[in-house]
Amino acid sequence: MRQFPRQLLFALSTMAILQATAQAPANDACANPQAVACGTSVTGSTLTATTDVGPFCGTAISAPGVWYTVQGVSGSVTVSTCAQFDFDTKINVYEGTCDGLQCIGGNDDGGGCGLGSQLTFATWDGGEYLVLVQGYNGTIGTFTLTVDCQEIPNDGCGGALPISCGQTVDGTTAGATPEAIIPCQTTLTAPAVWYVATDLVGNVVATTCPDPGYDTQLSVFRGSCGTLPCVVGNNDTPGVGTCSTVQFDAQPGETYFFLVHGVGSASGPFSWACIAPPARHRPTWASRPQARKRRCNGPLPTRVPSS
Repeated sequence: MRQFPRQLLFALSTMAILQATAQAPANDACANPQAVACGTSVTGSTLTATTDVGPFCGTAISAPGVWYTVQGVSGSVTVSTCAQFDFDTKINVYEGTCDGLQCIGGNDDGGGCGLGSQLTFATWDGGEYLVLVQGYNGTIGTFTLTVDCQEIPNDGCGGALPISCGQTVDGTTAGATPEAIIPCQTTLTAPAVWYVATDLVGNVVATTCPDPGYDTQLSVFRGSCGTLPCVVGNNDTPGVGTCSTVQFDAQPGETYFFLVHGVGSASGPFSWACIAPPARHRPTWASRPQARKRRCNGPLPTRVPSS
């Protein structure tokens, strides 16, 4: 029978003891996640973590992992291990409680960084999201988790973005919040964003038909954010489809607010345009043909009545 050297047996037993007594990371369990703020990054390790049991979420849980928590914004959040990783990472993002996790999304090999992972997801202002960083098929190692947040400035009426007619604007309602105001010939149940115009006069047409990325609605109000009387609203332009078009007569000196929102709970990217006829200017006295004739040739002769 072959006998192993005493030194080798001692080393093997020491390694077994170290592995058995190695402490798991503080954020090994879902119930004890590490908070990561927007615009920051943290280093992590799954070397001594345990494998979690949870629902499939974009990718299966197949290796030991560690947990983080991220606060949402009115917009979207991107979580990524692309900055640094020494193993094949995966990311799962959930909402809810640890014993009732609701999948937001997951990623394996995203972000264009090889075996790193990256996921962008829409969030609500003040929402809390659980992020699990794990490995592919049992792999473990170290990584850096980066959190970037992209806020939607015009999620509320007070942050309405200025727009002038004659331009097309790209936007998104993903991550915005629904509005708790009186509906304007539409329903107000979906995320919404605001635009404002102060220079409108005459017949105005506004439409999301240039590029409706989803089933949109369009509402127009006037006044101020504290008091918003309805002007007009629309869902589904007749004969066109799920884009929306409104038309109204704008009065001088009024402020008009445009609200882009979806049907039901739908949200997403869109393009919309405000179209108004060019302002009509009455010709000045000097621009009239008769005036030019007078300026060039002197006063017109006085007609003498016949006797």
